[in-house]
Amino acid sequence: MIKKFLIVPLFLLSLVSPQAVGVEKETQDLQEDPSQKVQHLVEKGPAIISEGRPEEVLELVKKLPYKKRLDADIQVLECFAHLKRWVLYKDFKSKEEWWGIRLNLIHKKTKEATPMLIAFLKDREPWLRLYAAELLGFIGDERALDALENTGRGDENHKVRKYANWAYGQILNRRP
Repeated sequence: MIKKFLIVPLFLLSLVSPQAVGVEKETQDLQEDPSQKVQHLVEKGPAIISEGRPEEVLELVKKLPYKKRLDADIQVLECFAHLKRWVLYKDFKSKEEWWGIRLNLIHKKTKEATPMLIAFLKDREPWLRLYAAELLGFIGDERALDALENTGRGDENHKVRKYANWAYGQILNRRP
């Protein structure tokens, strides 16, 4: 009779995959270390937003300490998560949040945001590509020139092409 009790727990343990334990460990680590949360958001955030789950990004951003929320990549992710909520759900609060973060990025000309904005130039949602191009034009970082040129020539949406070409011109006009 005792052997039966030992077999059941061993059987149940065999059902738990090492991958599931790894995911649990990763989630626990993210809860404990804010810098890992930031790294996780920077790596996975654009894909999560692209998949139509901006709420997940916004929830993770809310849990970050204030100083981590000032990181340029985190601000871009928060901005585009709100834009995605506005586009998907016509959420007026998200529209206001998006607009405010967008203006802040424009005002500060946050060049650290350039790589994240370039990543959003490849999103499947045209509005996200359009506003990524617009922000790149206002920020003026020359690292964006190749990506903007490619988008300006090859994007299927004419408005996205127009904004990418405008942004490309803005950056070229700032050259000494």
